[in-house]
Amino acid sequence: MTDRNPGRTLALAATRPPRQTSPHLLIPGQLELFPAVRHWGRVAGLPFPELTPTAVDLLQRLKEEAQERNWPYHTLYEVERTLRLALAWLGADAPIPEADIRAIYEQTPMTTAKRTLQFLKAHGRLIPEVTGPCTDERAVRIAVNALPDGVGDEVQRWVQVLRGQGRRRHHSLRWVTIRRYLWSLQPFLLNWSRQVDSLREITTEQIRSTLRTLHGHDAHSVASALRSLFRALKQEKIIFADPTKGIRVPDVVRSPRPLPSDQLRNLLTETGEPLTRLVIALIAVHAITRHEVRHLRMEDLDLPRGRITLRRDGRSHIRRLEPLTYGLVRAWLAERAKRWPRTLNPHLLLTVRTASDDRHPPISTKAISYRLRRLNVSANQLRADRILYEAYETADPVHLVRVFGISVETAKRYVRAAHPERQATIPR
Repeated sequence: MTDRNPGRTLALAATRPPRQTSPHLLIPGQLELFPAVRHWGRVAGLPFPELTPTAVDLLQRLKEEAQERNWPYHTLYEVERTLRLALAWLGADAPIPEADIRAIYEQTPMTTAKRTLQFLKAHGRLIPEVTGPCTDERAVRIAVNALPDGVGDEVQRWVQVLRGQGRRRHHSLRWVTIRRYLWSLQPFLLNWSRQVDSLREITTEQIRSTLRTLHGHDAHSVASALRSLFRALKQEKIIFADPTKGIRVPDVVRSPRPLPSDQLRNLLTETGEPLTRLVIALIAVHAITRHEVRHLRMEDLDLPRGRITLRRDGRSHIRRLEPLTYGLVRAWLAERAKRWPRTLNPHLLLTVRTASDDRHPPISTKAISYRLRRLNVSANQLRADRILYEAYETADPVHLVRVFGISVETAKRYVRAAHPERQATIPR
């Protein structure tokens, strides 16, 4: 249809206000033709374009929220750097794709993705990925990309085999399992990549020398990952011989051992951190596992009655809090309320990361292990010492099963360790 009055059309166009266009668009008025992958590593070192007023306001909100949530300086720096880089090149007039934030994190140092995404989502400035990779898959990709090309390509082929995409069809492993495999092998792969150009050059003696530096469960996990790696490469005909063939790691059977009395007595006096002191009491006094300590919730605590509820195998176990643990719980609650008064995380124990995480996760295993490692002790040692002490007093495996929720075989092992004199051999 043709307009019969072109003068009227021009008059209407002249009266319309000019359309506001983002200064970050290369061609004003042109929309995105197709999604493109941006390489943020190439612009990270360039001078940033001037921020728009909307972007400046968004960064100011970030600083205010960081101050309210007591973020440490390095956390605020990483989030601000990530957000500033995205806003400088994409602008703040439209939501930012989640893929770009993750690409910035993967390609640019001193950046972070998780908290940046949470901040943008809370302010309605995020375009989430529809079918994006999971966290474990992204971690595997980052670890593989950190390796040199030769070794990295072979490790990438191993990952494909584990995902069921090799020459032979088999069950696909979960990304979290592949991440654990790769995490245990990462330092050895980096070391080998400085010496050889391909894993074909790795010999059986190098595998043996690697395993000699490890002990116990660490040796077993690394040996298992190495066998999986080289068997997959041989299946794909990348290597001709499996250097792990014939290598066996002896099984580790350790009897529970008590901690030295002076070390156990001085644990609480060597640290003044309320979180560490409470973790020590929960494990060393009540023999609560590290997993249970991490997942304790505020609703599980009953201070007026002086007890705490544990959830094991779908059942509830109530433990009484003696005066020491009761006092440490109150001290931690006061510290928790002082540092994070506005947190919505329902877990009893918090760190700086989990207190401000909108997903409300429990504290990580590393957060507990790191604090205990500074005291030269582990969670397993503390719990084993408590159960062993109870075995010295009672010598009844049924009692240990009921109190600590351990298996019958484990209870028998503790009783045998506590009373070796009762293991008499019947004469023939």
